[in-house]
Amino acid sequence: MRWTWSWALAGFTALAGCASPPEPAKPAGPPPAAGAVPGATTGVQGSETILRPSDVVPGKISLVNPNARYVVVSYPVGALPELGRRLNVFRNGLKVGEIKITGPQRDLNIVADIVAGQCQRGDEVRPD
Repeated sequence: MRWTWSWALAGFTALAGCASPPEPAKPAGPPPAAGAVPGATTGVQGSETILRPSDVVPGKISLVNPNARYVVVSYPVGALPELGRRLNVFRNGLKVGEIKITGPQRDLNIVADIVAGQCQRGDEVRPD
């Protein structure tokens, strides 16, 4: 008999903890300005900043031939750019050059011509 009352008391306690009133609906803020980035801070008090990961997968320059003006760029699996694409070269966050993907491609590496600037091994390759 004691176990029955113990289980009943535990059940009522659990149900009482789950029964809470629903949250009131939040009032809608002002409409976003034309050209505004969704989720970005607008300067309005109470707005939230939402950070989203970038869809851009950067490549790394693994070999440079400055005399022939080409580089070999290594990418992660499934991230190789298409042929003819122009990409920027960054070193320490600063743009230092531009390349054009020309091929050939082998495994996770692809060859690109240096269009402008200087490239070094370890530089990051990505679109603007």
